[in-house]
This record gives sequence, C-alpha cells and structure tokens, in this order.
Amino acid sequence: MPRRGTSLRGSLWIFVLGCIIGAALAFIMHHVEEKLAAITTMPIPRKKYSNVGHRRCFPKDLFDYEDLLYDSPNLNKTEAFILSQSVHVICVVFIRDESKALAARNTWGSRCNKLLFFGPRKSINIPIIEIKAKSSWHFLCETIQIVWKSHGSSLNWVLFLPESQFAIPENLRFYVEKLNYEKSYYMGHAVKFWGVDYNLAQAGYVLSKGAIRAVVKKFSSPGSCISGGKFWKNEDYYLGKHLKEMGIYPEDTRDSFGRGRFHGYNFNQLLFPGKISSLASYWTRSIHPVKEGRNCCSDYSITFHGTEPDKVYQHNYLIYQLKVFVHGGHIGNRPAPTPFPEDFVWKKFLLEEGIKGKNVDKVSSEEFFNIWKEKISVPTHFSRKLIGSGRRQAVHSDKVLANILSWSAVASNTSSTHNAH
Repeated sequence: MPRRGTSLRGSLWIFVLGCIIGAALAFIMHHVEEKLAAITTMPIPRKKYSNVGHRRCFPKDLFDYEDLLYDSPNLNKTEAFILSQSVHVICVVFIRDESKALAARNTWGSRCNKLLFFGPRKSINIPIIEIKAKSSWHFLCETIQIVWKSHGSSLNWVLFLPESQFAIPENLRFYVEKLNYEKSYYMGHAVKFWGVDYNLAQAGYVLSKGAIRAVVKKFSSPGSCISGGKFWKNEDYYLGKHLKEMGIYPEDTRDSFGRGRFHGYNFNQLLFPGKISSLASYWTRSIHPVKEGRNCCSDYSITFHGTEPDKVYQHNYLIYQLKVFVHGGHIGNRPAPTPFPEDFVWKKFLLEEGIKGKNVDKVSSEEFFNIWKEKISVPTHFSRKLIGSGRRQAVHSDKVLANILSWSAVASNTSSTHNAH
C-alpha cells in the first residue's frame, strides 16, 4: 500500500504541471489572437489624395519651392490652404492652465478654422467659455450643446482635445476630406472597456457634424446631460457608450502601414521602446495593435499628448519652420541684414569732416588717414587719449565720491550736536 505522503507529492506535481501547460496555452492563444487582430483589422487603404485633388480641380501652378518654404504669397496656392477654406475644423480645448491655452493659441491653434477654450472658470487673458458642471460627462455634453448652438450652421468637424496636446489640423483635413461630414463619424485612438468601444480622451477625438447632431438630439431635454454620466474623468467612456446606443462606433484611423494618427503620449515616450509600461492600459485596452519606435506613428499624425507649453513651441518650430536642405536655393542662405552698409560709417565721416563736394569713393587710404590725423589724432595717440581720459575720469569720480562722503559725515555730526542741545 503506497504511503500517503508519496500520493500527495504526486498530486502536487500533476497540479503544477497542469498550471504550466495552461499558462503556456493561454500565452500561445493570446499571441495568436494578436496576430489575427493585426491581420483582420488592418485599415483599408484610402483613396490616393492626388485623385481627390484632381476631382476638386485644385489649380496646378508652378512656383519656386524655396519661395514657398519662406512664407511667400504662393502659400495660398497650396492644397493645405485650399482645404482650410473648404474643410472647416473647430478645435475645442479643455483648459485649466492658462499658460497651455496661450501656447496652443500661439502655435497649432492658429491653424484651426475656429479655436474654442472651455473651462471651469473664466480668464482675463484668454476667452475661456465657463461651464459649471457636476461631472466630466456633464461638462462635455454642455460643451457639445454650446458648439452646436453657436456654430452648427458652419460646422464640419470638431476636434476635442485636453490642454496638454499638440495637434496638426492640416493632417486632419487631409484625412477627412473625402468623407461626408453630414454622416456620423467618430475618430481617435480606439480602446475597449466594460464592453464599450470608445476613443481615448487622452489622445483627442473627432466628431463629424452628423455625430454632433446625434448627441444634441439625444440630450435635448433639460437635465439630460447631468443624468448621462455621474463619474469624473470618464466622459470619453460615456461618449462612446451613448454613441454605441445610436449605432455610432470608433473608426479605425490607422494608416495603410498600421500606424496610429491619434496618440495618447508624446514623441519621446512613443519613439523610444520601453518608455511606457507594457502593462499600461494604453496598450492593454487598445482595440488595434499599438507599435513603439519608428513605426509608432503615422507620417500624417494628427495629435500628440503630454506636451508642456515649452515643448509646444519646440514642436511647432520643428514641424513648421525647420528646413532640411534638399537642393540649391538662394533665400535660406542669405546673410543677415545689417542696419547700415559696411562702408556707410567711414563715408559719412568723410562727408562731415572736410570732403564735402568730393566723390568719397575716390578718396585714397592716405587721404583718409590725413583727415583722421587732422580732425582727431594719429590712431595710436587717439587710443592713448581714450585710456588717459578714462583714468582722469576715474580720478575725478573718486574725488567726487570722497567729497560726498565728507559732506555726509559733517552733516551727520551737525545733526547729532543739534539733537543733543
């Protein structure tokens, strides 16, 4: 008859072996699911933009490429400029820190057709629309209502952003140009939580006019915004939940290489692998596979999060101003302008000191030296005079200071004697 201890040890080994096999199978299945998701959820290649441009009859003018880079009048002939006239983007920024509002307004915000700031309190320096809300969903719902009432007639697309964001409106227009904004579109970085697919507020998200209209219609009665969601910092989840009830789901906004356009982190965190924990909800909840390193981001990305005011100005310079030399040119390699030509000073001296009526361009160096010696002195003597004058001035200043101190002492003694009497 086997011992009881031996039987227990055998059962324990079988249990441990079963756990190891189960964990291995779970890992393999998870890996397979990720691969299948990457294959089956690859975005459908969009129409080539050149075809869209041809359909819209964009003018095809020839002009100097370098002239275009340096803010010439030809800028209004670019496709980006023409799209800004036909694809209207309203940028809505939720503000608490005024410095971040100023940074947005002075950089990327100027490229939106309309830039609106919403916050819990007003500001003297920034036109912030004040909303007193009982929850973050209530705040967002009221914001959507205000945007619709104020700009509904001209509204095409609305980009909603947290304050620490850098956005590129030109790339959003490029992405949505072929879409009908009257239909319902909901775009951003799609995640899943509690059975709801929604776009992460951290990465910013876009609603078309059709989607805005649907939200306004659903929450049209007084108090309906308040009852739509009660928890703070979950407005993005509630928005996805309510849109789902109306049959509106997040779009797959990745490019044809599977790279994202809306980003919940900044350049530094996304471009360097390992900066973000692999267990972070940004990875685990994302509906589509997220990449790190060079392939993290689409070349036509629209938003980046976690950008402080100083970095906003830095990104604006790197994206819109810094130029990489490609071919020959002339504008970007010109010397810095000077207030006066190089020969202006000595010519002016000659005209003022005895060369009146004579062509100064024909004055020889010997004539110039003689005029200098007659009017001022030999250059070496002139330098000595300057040094001597400085020393005499210093001695004079010391004497003046000594006299002031002496006078102060006499005045102090006189005052003391007077007070004693």
